[in-house]
Amino acid sequence: MTSVGVWLFFDWVNFSFIHAWTYHGLPTNRTHEYVAKFIAFGAISPAIFLTAELYQRLGLRRVRLPALRIGQAWRVGAFVAGLGLLAFPFVVQQPIGCLTLWVSLIFVLDPVNAWAGAPSLLRDWQAGRWGRTVALMAGGATCGILWEFWNYWAAAKWTYDLPFLGPLESYRAFEMPWPGFLGFLPFALECWVAFQAFVVGARALGLRFVEPLPDHDAVL
Repeated sequence: MTSVGVWLFFDWVNFSFIHAWTYHGLPTNRTHEYVAKFIAFGAISPAIFLTAELYQRLGLRRVRLPALRIGQAWRVGAFVAGLGLLAFPFVVQQPIGCLTLWVSLIFVLDPVNAWAGAPSLLRDWQAGRWGRTVALMAGGATCGILWEFWNYWAAAKWTYDLPFLGPLESYRAFEMPWPGFLGFLPFALECWVAFQAFVVGARALGLRFVEPLPDHDAVL
């Protein structure tokens, strides 16, 4: 559910405002198109989470770094900064809006998750637990490379228009300019914080059909 919702949000921002990517070869039948998109978009977050869990089991869950001192002021500051980052694509209405779109939800939603007592990246970093963050980014990078590989030869595919990269836009791996692959790292974190925010919202409404795992080192 959150996987579909997150990508529909990004698609809405893209096709309504920044126009950074385009789909080609979609089914002409609208019902077939919507079903295909639901299946494809619904696989995004699970693929990242499962890949990240694999990296966790291979040892990344043990990654520990110095704990960060993140107080209430930092959380508020992150949230406010996130709102600014989220607003940027709507203001510029150019592909350069991608630079903030792919990090904005982390800043907006993760402080909310932390305030609600849910699993959050900020709480991990406060405790010196960095394994989940690293595993999610590794999962995002792995899935991103595979998605771009499969996309290149697909009949229904996407292409990018990122003129703000200048000459770097011509250096591509498959359809993606090389710098664009960096976006898969924060995108994986966005998918995770969005899932946790969904759980927080569901529990606030009294819907307890989704429970976060108690293990702080688990991906979910």
